[in-house]
Amino acid sequence: MRPLDTASPILNTSLADIAVFALLRGVFVESQPPNQREIIMSVARVTEISSSSKKGFDDAVEAGIKRASKTLRGIASAWAKEQKVSVKDGKVQEFRVNMMVTFVLDD
Repeated sequence: MRPLDTASPILNTSLADIAVFALLRGVFVESQPPNQREIIMSVARVTEISSSSKKGFDDAVEAGIKRASKTLRGIASAWAKEQKVSVKDGKVQEFRVNMMVTFVLDD
């Protein structure tokens, strides 16, 4: 475990500011005194999409992100929430993935 850095700006910040920082996941503007720091943040939205592929789950994810990026700007991440396969005559016919896609809203 690292020792605390006493020059760290977080130690000069009130507990309320730290709680807001953690909640909003923003960043402090260091050029201002601790009591006047501004929190810069982005607002993001999460949407669920489904995608499929005959090749595999990785390809289904790639296809889903590629299609989503035609409509959504600022895609930041995706979480594969669920994976399924459709089977016919004992063989995998299609790989399906449901994803939660996070994108940052424009200012």
